[in-house]
Amino acid sequence: MNRKSAWIVLAVAVLISLPTRLYQIFFLADRNTGFYTDGGTTTGIISICFTVGVVLIVIMCIMDKQDSKVYHPIRNIPAAVLTVLAGLGLVIESLVSLGTSSLEPNYFMYMILSLFGILAGAVLILTAYDFAVGQNHFSRFPLLALMPTLWGCVCLVALFITCVPVVNVSENIYDAFTVIFLLLFLFSQAKMLSGVENVKSGRLVYIFGIPAIFLTLVTGVSGSAMLFAGVEQAGTFPSGLHLVNFLMALYIFSFLLALHRLPDAQQLDSKEPVEVKAVPEEKPGQSPSLIDWENCWEFLTKEYKSEEKFVERASGPFCRSKN
Repeated sequence: MNRKSAWIVLAVAVLISLPTRLYQIFFLADRNTGFYTDGGTTTGIISICFTVGVVLIVIMCIMDKQDSKVYHPIRNIPAAVLTVLAGLGLVIESLVSLGTSSLEPNYFMYMILSLFGILAGAVLILTAYDFAVGQNHFSRFPLLALMPTLWGCVCLVALFITCVPVVNVSENIYDAFTVIFLLLFLFSQAKMLSGVENVKSGRLVYIFGIPAIFLTLVTGVSGSAMLFAGVEQAGTFPSGLHLVNFLMALYIFSFLLALHRLPDAQQLDSKEPVEVKAVPEEKPGQSPSLIDWENCWEFLTKEYKSEEKFVERASGPFCRSKN
């Protein structure tokens, strides 16, 4: 098994679950209550597709024989564009939520979520700048890389608090698992960008990233469709975050594609180190031999075009003749 099989499973799962989810929204949903009129048939199909797709993707990524990627600064304009869109979308949604969530019963929780969302969006914009210029600020400031992870933690806590009274709604389960895999990916990516457990996190970003693409894409597109179509949502997940989920799916997809340009850990380990010859120890009564005379003779012969020549012994101009 390899990651290519995981990408194939991702494509098949999206092609099955997303059209079914859109059909459920536009043709089976009660616009006043948000519940569906088919008795749960389409909900069962979507749930099975979600479960099977995520489990297969995770197993294939775990059993993948390819070596993990080791991160170093890369310049990738498509990844920079999609990352800045995700960051701006998160910041805008958080600012809007600050002004409109005062009517919600859990206003304080949503206010904290919005504040962390603004900080996480700013970090994503910084990440986009690094992708645009080929830098990595997180190697010097590793705590900054944790800000999107903290936002994911707060988002998960807020979702659990608000969905307790209506835990039987399937949308809450979809959104909960979406946030969980998104949180796991953001944490693995933070370790990879900051250089902490670089080799291990190079594998985890695929194990959690590809399922995160699947879940955020399906929930993001379907949730945004419900928002624009005016269908009442039965779940408690903030409607504006569904559009952020869609942008996050594009961001994760572009990041994983950009990783293909990075070297594998095995390739870096296989590079032969430069051999440094030790200077021979000096023995008593013997001058140190710091020059390889054989190679030196070959070098001088080659450079000065010289050769060995035997001549008869004769008196030189500076020799005294014998009387």
